[in-house]
Amino acid sequence: MNKALRQVTVEQLRKVKTTTPHKPFTLTVDCCSVTPACGALDIEQALYRLFRVLVDHRGIAEARRVFLEYGREPSKRKLATFKNYGLLDLHDLMKPEPNVQRLARELAEENKTLPRGERRGPTGTTDPMTMLRHLRRLLADREKALKNGKWRGPVPESWFEPIPKPLFDRS
Repeated sequence: MNKALRQVTVEQLRKVKTTTPHKPFTLTVDCCSVTPACGALDIEQALYRLFRVLVDHRGIAEARRVFLEYGREPSKRKLATFKNYGLLDLHDLMKPEPNVQRLARELAEENKTLPRGERRGPTGTTDPMTMLRHLRRLLADREKALKNGKWRGPVPESWFEPIPKPLFDRS
């Protein structure tokens, strides 16, 4: 997954700037860039984030109108997939190493403070055991799909070999 997209936070996505009052949909979203090197999943996630920003700032009707020409609104299944990818990212980015039980506890506690529509996990559960089962199922599904070569979601950066430094400085 593109590192720039992985580091985007909700606060950064809400820093939306309009160029003029007459062109409300000329948007710049901080820290969210799509380059030709990005994969299809990175682009899909960036478009989803842009759609959510439009919904938050202009309403669902305007967001649908803007995206009507270019595509369709993400289905409930696609939205759930992106939410699950976010959970896997949170798991993979835990320091010093991923701990699925701690993450389940933290997410369940966080869900108690969030409105129902913004909660994470299956149906926005506040039960740590339900969240733990969901996270373990996601991790098992990812492992199985990786073995079959059919995984399209995020993978931990620790799985990639570091890029070796050049032996000689050519500058």
